Amino acid sequence: MSPEPDFTGNVTIRDIAKAAGVSISTVSRVLNKRHDQLREPTRQKVEAAIREFRYVPNRLAASLKDEKSKTLGMIVSNISNPYFSAVVRGLQDYAAGAGYDTFICNSDDNSDAENEHVRSLLSRRVQGLVVTTCAADKSAYQALAERRFPLVLLDRPIAGLACDCVIVDNRSICQRVIERLAEFGHRRIAVITPPCDEIGPRVDRVEGCRAGMASQGLELTPELLLEVDVKADSMSRGVQALVSRSSAPTALFFLNTLLAAGMIRELRRHRPLRNFVVVTYDDPDWCELLDPMISAVRQPTHDIGRIVARLAIDRIAHPERPFEKISLTAEFIERDLR
Repeated sequence: MSPEPDFTGNVTIRDIAKAAGVSISTVSRVLNKRHDQLREPTRQKVEAAIREFRYVPNRLAASLKDEKSKTLGMIVSNISNPYFSAVVRGLQDYAAGAGYDTFICNSDDNSDAENEHVRSLLSRRVQGLVVTTCAADKSAYQALAERRFPLVLLDRPIAGLACDCVIVDNRSICQRVIERLAEFGHRRIAVITPPCDEIGPRVDRVEGCRAGMASQGLELTPELLLEVDVKADSMSRGVQALVSRSSAPTALFFLNTLLAAGMIRELRRHRPLRNFVVVTYDDPDWCELLDPMISAVRQPTHDIGRIVARLAIDRIAHPERPFEKISLTAEFIERDLR
């Protein structure tokens, strides 16, 4: 008699084999999709038993047996940022297609939280790590690199570290945005960024804006460069700084999506949005819903996610292959420029 279906997770591969009247190794072949070694009726019997008992393979037990978890870990600096949500989607799409699960962790740009996530993910036996790092102490990554653990750095490379990384050419696209705004006659362009704190992409974006200003005979003066935390009180003060000046900027370039959303919401309480031309980083759906519409820097987020997953999985398979540093380009989406 076959065992009664057990939906508590206690069904074993042995139970499936008994119910289907086959060997344990035959069930294993079905689970690992080695169908070329099976007759079709046998495969169908095993799959019917799996469905009947709602059997879920114990991936952890399998990983302990062969030391291959088929799992990637990813640590992002702020999962509420739509950029990271889209990158995660790309990573998971690629990883799933390659038979890998993913653990996603959020550090909130907190170094201690990031370090704890690294320890936690390694304890879960992930085979590779994708990290957007904010950690001041890079020793953990240095140790991983020295033993050639599959590590991919996203957005924020560590100088001198031997590992794969993926970046976007932030400097060039920001220079392009500023030059384009200047072509439309804007001479006072405010650049609003989260605190740079030596975080590579933020520094590169500001430097790209500075270069764009210089190419147009302009200057990114301290009053036109605002560093604003993504917190309600900080954004409110930032808006006050913009609207209280006698010579207000005519164009606003937000170098962070969350910052743009919060400050635009606050800005509309003080001035009509039509008083400004607004550009934001990334291209959330709401950019086309406002009047006037918001121009945006669109990063290839889904591609970025797929690429970091591919690099990690390739590194797992080929530990000795040359390291890759991939630089991608972003696109300036122009809307209601004037």
